[in-house]
Amino acid sequence: MADRQLLRRSARAGKDGKGGPCDGAAKPRGTLPELGNCGRRSPLLARRHFEVRESNLGASRVTDGAGDTTIEVRTLNSFADELPLNEVTFVKIDVEGHEDKVITGALEFLCTAKPIIAPEGWYATDPRKGDRVSALLDGVGYRHYFALTDRPPSRSRTLHACLPKPMRRKRPLRLERIDTLNWANHDIAIASMTNFLGD
Repeated sequence: MADRQLLRRSARAGKDGKGGPCDGAAKPRGTLPELGNCGRRSPLLARRHFEVRESNLGASRVTDGAGDTTIEVRTLNSFADELPLNEVTFVKIDVEGHEDKVITGALEFLCTAKPIIAPEGWYATDPRKGDRVSALLDGVGYRHYFALTDRPPSRSRTLHACLPKPMRRKRPLRLERIDTLNWANHDIAIASMTNFLGD
């Protein structure tokens, strides 16, 4: 039941067509936030080359060298501030080991919107990265963690949760409350400021 409520809340966000990544670009302003300080804005960080991998778009990446296009690297704070986002209830973060950087640039947004977030990371070889992610989340009030306890038919558990019901093959995702986030054991976790499972 709680899983369905989480998905319904997430699906309601942005139903009016606002808040998509292509809704327009804006000029960044301000300064980078400090940990736990929710009163500062974030600027344009850089312009970087972006390499598109047509055969696997998920493997497209920012590069230091040549790329197919040039992109603006901005923080989620400035992105969210400039777009007409009505209500954001769920954020998936999958940035191949750079989760701590994304969260650092999203601290004000997280303090204000208080979305449920799903950071994905494989930190078995470098648990310190996972510890940094946990410390950042804890610093802005995320105290409740949940792990997905089964493997859906889709490769991505988060993608599976977003599929229309018939495509999910009537196999719902199950969440389990975890007291300690061990990134070596949990490749993806759900973090929340409240215990939405109610246990």
